[in-house]
Amino acid sequence: MPVYKDEKRKTWYASVCYKDWTGTPRRKVKRGFKKERDAKAWEHGFALQQSKTCDMSLKALSELYFKDMASRIKGSTIETKKSIFETHILPYMGKLPVNEISLTGSLPM
Repeated sequence: MPVYKDEKRKTWYASVCYKDWTGTPRRKVKRGFKKERDAKAWEHGFALQQSKTCDMSLKALSELYFKDMASRIKGSTIETKKSIFETHILPYMGKLPVNEISLTGSLPM
């Protein structure tokens, strides 16, 4: 989907059509981007989140996880988990797509 320029506000916005978990077609519009590339980056990230494949990076998946869990567990627990994850896991495996990670495989060096 393309991004558009809002001439009235002098900002960019992205419009994405997708199907939700029930199969109902939906449209998501995000407005207020200062630059065109910011709107395209948001659009790309949203498309990855809505895709039914695990092509997203482990870092992107962890951000979704922590965002989802923030309302379910204590703030101090989230901060502890984030710290451990950012210190010990993301430096080695953060850029790998989730579908390429296996328990028996070796880490890329």
